[in-house]
Amino acid sequence: MEKIIKEQITKYLEKTSCISNNQHGFMSKKGCMSNLLESIDYITKVVSKRIAFAFLDFAKAFEKVSHRRLIHKLKAFGINDNVGKWVESFLTSRKQRTVLGNHSSDYTDVLNGVPQGSVLSPTLFIIYINDLTDNFKSVHKIYADDTKLLQEIRPEFHDADCLILQNDLNIISEWSKEWLMELNAAKCNIMHLGHGNINHEYVMNDGNTSLIIAATDIERDLSIFISNDLKWNQHLQVATRRANMILGLLKKHLDQEIIGFGVNYILHTLGRT
Repeated sequence: MEKIIKEQITKYLEKTSCISNNQHGFMSKKGCMSNLLESIDYITKVVSKRIAFAFLDFAKAFEKVSHRRLIHKLKAFGINDNVGKWVESFLTSRKQRTVLGNHSSDYTDVLNGVPQGSVLSPTLFIIYINDLTDNFKSVHKIYADDTKLLQEIRPEFHDADCLILQNDLNIISEWSKEWLMELNAAKCNIMHLGHGNINHEYVMNDGNTSLIIAATDIERDLSIFISNDLKWNQHLQVATRRANMILGLLKKHLDQEIIGFGVNYILHTLGRT
């Protein structure tokens, strides 16, 4: 049933174009690759200039979704028919308790979080987070809760451009408070790209304290490592190390003749033979 409901909601979202074009998570014809390509494309187009690249982290994002607020957003999207009522029942009919040995607590209502393992949960989540970027001025790319902001820093408008990014960071902080999400400010990072780019300090509020976002030279962005010199040495080292580890396991457990056949097949496929 969840799969059928997901398909109905997805078709509706695609028909109405409700979801931000910058959301690449769990969307048709989009994914990690499109997210990365658009980010890298923007960077390379202004590679001779200066860019502030912010990587933001939400703590346990899927677990923090407020059921009441999600239902409100579903209705705002126009999903308030039988499908909306089903989703409301799906979310609000859950209870939990703690069991330790022979002892257990009383059941309590589950008020937050989209159900783990449900095919419907990712779709519900991107609906919940969709308006996060409504008022952003900087370039932004999202994959589910993985949020990146990119702002060109022009020397002649340095302070104004830095303020644009800081204002967007403030919007994220305020949005998180309003919608009961939790930013992990300690895991948010900023990368300064471009020759002569001054390491301007940006502040993030996680609901408890305001912290200066740590500057980084290398950051893992979804499945790849990006460095501030835009070289891929770190990513290649990690990929090579992982490939060697897998090859070592294959050598340990498979016949050498089978391994040789597999390697030759891969090389032939890649056009290197």
